[in-house]
Amino acid sequence: MVYVNKFDILTDDLTAETYNLLRDLSYPHKLSERTYKDLCEIMTKHFSPNISVFRERAECYNAMQKADEAITEWHARIKNLAINCKFVNLDKVLRDKFVTGLVKEPILDKLCEQEFKET
Repeated sequence: MVYVNKFDILTDDLTAETYNLLRDLSYPHKLSERTYKDLCEIMTKHFSPNISVFRERAECYNAMQKADEAITEWHARIKNLAINCKFVNLDKVLRDKFVTGLVKEPILDKLCEQEFKET
């Protein structure tokens, strides 16, 4: 059986710049004192910014369909904007945002003429 040390594989494949960054982020501990899991957590924390749910929701709520944006593109864009919003009832929020963000065109008029049915 071949023993594979994930720590060595990780640190051997890093560029000098990334290795030095990881070393600096690990301070006051030496890299050799860290586990593979520790190093992954350090890098994840550094390279993955914290996501503000309220900022994500504000961006989602403020989105409007662009004049040249097809309905399918608009639907895909609001679904993408809602990814990090942590909505309790995503389907209802997406439905409401889809309608309220539509450009004033016949589609919006048609939807507004229909009787609202909660699903």
